[in-house]
Amino acid sequence: MLGRSDLAISKGSDEQDIVRAATELVDNGKWHLTEGGVGLERPFKFKTFKATWAFMNDVAEECQRQKHHPEWANVYSRTEIRWTTHSPKGMSAKDTHMARFCDEAAQRHGEQYPKQAETKTEGGPVVEAGDCCGHTHTKPDGG
Repeated sequence: MLGRSDLAISKGSDEQDIVRAATELVDNGKWHLTEGGVGLERPFKFKTFKATWAFMNDVAEECQRQKHHPEWANVYSRTEIRWTTHSPKGMSAKDTHMARFCDEAAQRHGEQYPKQAETKTEGGPVVEAGDCCGHTHTKPDGG
């Protein structure tokens, strides 16, 4: 269970609602607090690039309705999403709403749970895409 001291809550937000919603998202084991507790982040993995893109399109449509955008990165079948409110800075109800929306959209698009080594799209380990382009990639030494 998260406490108020774990989160940097956006000014004007209902603190009890944010703590409760963030706790639910983190306790299910998929979402993690960003550094300083200003937001939520998590990786998503799908079977194909097409499924990943469809998921991202669904999220983008909801972003337009909510007038709120993520920080995200995509590599082939993986997407890393971070929700935080920039003004006023901190976590808001829009962040927790969009995190729940992402979970629901991921389920609709056939999310596959990433292995630990595949959970970062930027600055983390490189995960080869396999046969995403119709052929298997090999290393110069034949491996």
